[in-house]
Amino acid sequence: MDREQGLAKICATVADCLGLPPGEVTPTSRLITDLGATSLDILDLIFTLEDTLGTKLHDPDLEAFLRGELVSSKAVRDGFLVHEAVDRLARFLPGLADVPDRTRLTPAQVIPLITVESIWLLVERRVS
Repeated sequence: MDREQGLAKICATVADCLGLPPGEVTPTSRLITDLGATSLDILDLIFTLEDTLGTKLHDPDLEAFLRGELVSSKAVRDGFLVHEAVDRLARFLPGLADVPDRTRLTPAQVIPLITVESIWLLVERRVS
């Protein structure tokens, strides 16, 4: 499956899981801020996509964020994400490239950056 096909399938699945019209979901749609998804919706979406695509998508960094675990882990120092955590998350959060100061990034600022494309990047990493 190429990028275009994968993104189309993920957009359709996101729309279905969230009860949205298919045309409302695009690759750049932010799951939480644009589409109103909760962290539980995102976990459900990941499980649904795993069934649909026949591959495991779990990523420990993403799951830790969704469960709020990074707040109490080694990934956060003085309320801000450490450089290594930001670099790990940047693999599937293209929106981090637009953050002006990645040294002052809190977990709460990162969660809304999860997009449909972020899910595709997880898929792409798993199938390659």
